[in-house]
Amino acid sequence: MPKLTERRHQQTKDDIARAAIELFLRDGYDNTTMTDVAEASDVSRRTVYRHFPTKDDLVFEHPRRWLEQFEAELGQREPDESLRNLTRRVLLSIVAVIEETKVDVLAAFSVLQATDSLRGTHRSADDRWVGRYVELFMAEPGFTPNQLQEVAVVAAATNAATNTAIAMWALGQPDADLIKITAEVLDQVDPIWPKRFH
Repeated sequence: MPKLTERRHQQTKDDIARAAIELFLRDGYDNTTMTDVAEASDVSRRTVYRHFPTKDDLVFEHPRRWLEQFEAELGQREPDESLRNLTRRVLLSIVAVIEETKVDVLAAFSVLQATDSLRGTHRSADDRWVGRYVELFMAEPGFTPNQLQEVAVVAAATNAATNTAIAMWALGQPDADLIKITAEVLDQVDPIWPKRFH
């Protein structure tokens, strides 16, 4: 269980991110300064920067946590669990967390959709996910360099599938079961998974 100081640190961070998203939705991302965020959060500008080095980080706080969760859960692989099953299980557990933080995630998604200047950061986040998938697949026993194209396609398709599920949910079906939607789009990726990863 997190220590009290860690919980307070996380609560401060959550409060700052939530206040920032509210400002971005009300006044626009590009029109809001870090000083505005500090004032709305009732903390110093220095405190805001300590938790969020850039303004983009305020919008991508939840996705950053998802990647941290992905990394943590990879270390809990079950004996004989296939790479496909591991990846799917971990992604669905992240989706469960997304549903638990639905209000904040949907608000941040709305900011992202309304802000062209965030597109580059979004693409960089996607690149990190795809790269991490590729690293994971390449680490499997028996991987050879001539299989790189195959695993790169699976990595890109898996990332696209999860992005599609979240976008469908956020843009048109926020009351739908995100876990079910994600499972269904991941099913569509299954045929291109190499048999050795099943």
